[in-house]
Amino acid sequence: MKVVVANIAKSIQIKELLNRTAKQMVHREPLVFQLGQKSFAALLKYGVAVYWNVSEKQKLAFDERIAPFLVDSYQAVEVDEPEIVLREKKQGVYEGKICLKAVDVETAALVSLVLGRALALEGFERDVEKTLLHFDVVMQSFAFRGKTSLSTRDLLKQVGFAMHTQHALVSQISLLDRPDIVWDEPELARLYDSLALEYELEDRYDILTEKLKLMYQNVEFILDYLDTRKGHMLEWAIILLIVFEIGLFLYELFG
Repeated sequence: MKVVVANIAKSIQIKELLNRTAKQMVHREPLVFQLGQKSFAALLKYGVAVYWNVSEKQKLAFDERIAPFLVDSYQAVEVDEPEIVLREKKQGVYEGKICLKAVDVETAALVSLVLGRALALEGFERDVEKTLLHFDVVMQSFAFRGKTSLSTRDLLKQVGFAMHTQHALVSQISLLDRPDIVWDEPELARLYDSLALEYELEDRYDILTEKLKLMYQNVEFILDYLDTRKGHMLEWAIILLIVFEIGLFLYELFG
């Protein structure tokens, strides 16, 4: 069975999309659309689409329909193609394969949710690592020189990128929420637990949270440094102004 998970944008305007396509969807959270008899497309708010047995023609038509609701579409789309097989008796993850008894709407929605969360986490992990590498350069300059040669503008860019990354992740805190569809379906609950364990969602999120704390500490340090540097600049400006006024007074007195 061909399933493609694609990171297509920074985020998707789910509410706006829902208002326009409510009659065409077959599942609400996540949004699932039936494109053919056995083909589905699921959309998650953090910019991920999951295509189940979707032909190229169906995909092009669907992508065109959702394009107005994508925020910051990616030119280079990141794609994952998990191995999914149908088995009558086993359902879960076995030897790296996702085994399903059948592909109905609820199952497609649940699996899409986990696959989408896993791919979204990869994107956040890269963004956080990139931010920490930037901060590492700054912190090394403080460690060896006691200061940094970066301008206030460049430092504020580092802070802005870090805060944007943090905000993006915090706004997607539902990455670990247990989906509603598993509460009354023990079999789906077991499938979700198996998938979440396979993709290490909880462990990866915890590690990411710790890195965010470190990133925030770096942000606080840089902001304190900028505040101190600004204070020093004001002090020097006042001193120079006083010296100028004294010089002007002496010139008028003896000139």
